Amino acid sequence: MTRPDVIVGIAARASTRPAVRILANVVGLSPVAQDFHMIMAVSLAGTSRMADAFFDVLEPGGAGIFISSSAAHMQNVPDALLPLLDDPVGPASTLNP
Repeated sequence: MTRPDVIVGIAARASTRPAVRILANVVGLSPVAQDFHMIMAVSLAGTSRMADAFFDVLEPGGAGIFISSSAAHMQNVPDALLPLLDDPVGPASTLNP
């Protein structure tokens, strides 16, 4: 879930369905299989993009459930990357494609 165009496409397709009440975004990568940047791109930036894309798709009273990797709790975040936690998909993000 690192490509904004794919996420927007998923939301667009969902918007053609009646009464989208639940969004389940269940993603995660193992720190053994991926590096820190990819884990953050999927677990943080991808999650933020998914929430933004579905904001107007969910029906009133709907809910989003976001389950991410436990990898974020298994390693130290380098100080240089801490600003990304405030704006993971902003213009200064190195996670943006």
